[in-house]
Amino acid sequence: MEELPEPIAIPVWQFVRDFRLWTETPPEQRRDLFAVRAIANRRRLLTRLGGECPPAMLSALTGLSSVMSDNNQEEERAASHLLAIAEWASDTGYLRTAFYVATEAALARPTDPILSYTAAMMARRVADYRRSEAWFRRSLALARKAGDPKAYGRALLGFANLHMQRFDVDAARAMLLRTVKVARRYSLWALRPLAYHDLFLLTTTEGSLADAVRYASAALRGYGRFHPVLPNLAHDFAWMLLCAGYPEPVLPLLKELAKMQRPAVWKLIVLANVGRAAGALGQTSDFLAAWNEIWCILDARESDERAAEALISLARGAEALGDDARAQLAAQEALRIGLPREEFQEVEAAEDLLAALREHRRPIPQIRGATDEEIASTVALVQELLSAILELPVYTPA
Repeated sequence: MEELPEPIAIPVWQFVRDFRLWTETPPEQRRDLFAVRAIANRRRLLTRLGGECPPAMLSALTGLSSVMSDNNQEEERAASHLLAIAEWASDTGYLRTAFYVATEAALARPTDPILSYTAAMMARRVADYRRSEAWFRRSLALARKAGDPKAYGRALLGFANLHMQRFDVDAARAMLLRTVKVARRYSLWALRPLAYHDLFLLTTTEGSLADAVRYASAALRGYGRFHPVLPNLAHDFAWMLLCAGYPEPVLPLLKELAKMQRPAVWKLIVLANVGRAAGALGQTSDFLAAWNEIWCILDARESDERAAEALISLARGAEALGDDARAQLAAQEALRIGLPREEFQEVEAAEDLLAALREHRRPIPQIRGATDEEIASTVALVQELLSAILELPVYTPA
């Protein structure tokens, strides 16, 4: 109720509370669970919400009310409506609400691996890693028991991302390689490029450009020309070149990506790397524009998801520009956000940046020893991606 906007906070809480009572009641007793007046009040509430509630949320609440009011036993349909509420909250940035509602859906259908996977993902986004790990393990066990390789592969990939977020590199790599193996064995062609994409990111953090390009090329082949994840891959290529100390081919690409209509967390990360590239090239006006827009986004968001990561990139841009005050401010804020969220990679980067500023040391590229051929092949892939991305349909948030 503290997170959602006022017109819908209490109704959502009431509906989820009613859903919990409904699922905890034996099916044969549900007919007498809600009084006729309570059902009528729920319908009047939905009518009043019509003008204030987003269509996706209103549709999910209406469906949930219908299932509970009809005295039927369709737990699966009810849970799907609850999941729609969680997905809307997640897409809109209300991450604690999304986790709470997704957990209720998973508890209502305790044998469904996808609902457990969704609860795990939502827990990961709010940095509740203990619960996230428990839900991922449950999802893996349920998928294995049900003989569902698709659900098993998705849970493996999500669990690997949890390890990446906590900077547990060895565990993340092992789980991603298992994901690739499962995808190959069961012909899960949509899953395999996602695993290669994450292996690309993981390898980049270890400073190996050749291996990173190999994994990224495999991801690109798997996605195909019109996959909606291509902008993410293009951004990650740009980030890799920034890590290698090559901002020149990156800034035009990042500016193009920043124009796309994408979720706020995407815009935050892209703008941060615009600031990093602009700082490295000494383009003060581009850096300051990115700096100001990023702080506006951070002030408006309900969540700290990936905020520390963005601030580290921004701090690197300020450091390269010679603006030590801004670099220190961004690094300190990244440290403040990253510590309670256990984002150890960002925490380590922030501490290194602050130490370098105190000691007046200049930054060292995160990827060293890249050859001209490797850089040229990476730039060629970036250009190929950019031409594909410009033909993609515009993403419109729910």
